[in-house]
Amino acid sequence: MLISYIYDPPVRPGLSAEESIMANDLRDLYEEIRRAILDTNVVISRCETVKGKGRDTTGAPGFASALNEAFKISLESLGWSPLVAPGASTSQSTVDWYKGRPSPIEYDRQSLGISLEIQMGNNYQFNEDIRRLSEAYLGGFTVAGVSIVPSDILAKHKADRGASFGDAKQKLDRHLASLYAAHARRIPPIVIIAVQHDSYNDDPDGYFEIQPVTFSREGELLRISHTSYKITNEKDRVILRRRKTKKEK
Repeated sequence: MLISYIYDPPVRPGLSAEESIMANDLRDLYEEIRRAILDTNVVISRCETVKGKGRDTTGAPGFASALNEAFKISLESLGWSPLVAPGASTSQSTVDWYKGRPSPIEYDRQSLGISLEIQMGNNYQFNEDIRRLSEAYLGGFTVAGVSIVPSDILAKHKADRGASFGDAKQKLDRHLASLYAAHARRIPPIVIIAVQHDSYNDDPDGYFEIQPVTFSREGELLRISHTSYKITNEKDRVILRRRKTKKEK
C-alpha cells in the first residue's frame, strides 16, 4: 500500500508522536508498522461507492475486513498483539495492536511501547480509537499511539460513512482542543497514517486483490516473505450479483 499522508501534531511538552517514538528508541517498532503498510500490495477496482442509496452500493464490498486480515497476518508475524486498556474487561476496550519492551529505568513507566489502531470501518468508531490510544498512553504502556485510516481517495471505494483521513484528522483535532481547553497535564501523542491502494485493476464491478506479507527479524534485519495466496472478494454476493446482472443484459 501507499502512505498518502501522515498527520503528526506536536503536543505538550512539545513532542509529536513520531518524535516521542524516536526519542524513546522505538524506531524499529515504528518501522515494522510502515513495512506492514508499504509491503502489502493492494489493487482495487475503480468502482466507487454510491452514497445514500441503500444496501449493496459499496464500491469495493468486503474491503475493510480483508485489509484487517492482511494487517493481522503481518503484525502477528512481527509479534504484535492486542492490549486491554487499563481497568477494562471487554473487547471494545482493547487496543487493536501493541508492541513494546520494558523500560530500562525500574521506577519509570511500566513499558516503552506503541499502540496501533486500524480503522477501516465506520467513521464514528475513530472516536473510540482515540480513547483507547489515550488510555494506553496515560496508563504508562505506550509512548505514543498510531492510527491507520483510509486516505480520502481510498475512502471513496469503501462503505458509506466509512472512516477517512479528513474525518479522522478533524476528530483528533477536536479531541486535542478539548484537552488543552481543560488544561490537561498530559496530552497523548497520536499520529494518523493515511493509506491508499497501490493501483487500479480493469474490473468494473468492485473486485480487489490484497497480497499479504509476513516478516521475520534477524537482529536488526527485517526479512519479508510473500504469502502464497491473495485475499479477494471474488465470491462476494454483491460482486457475483453485479456480474450476473451485466450478463443478463
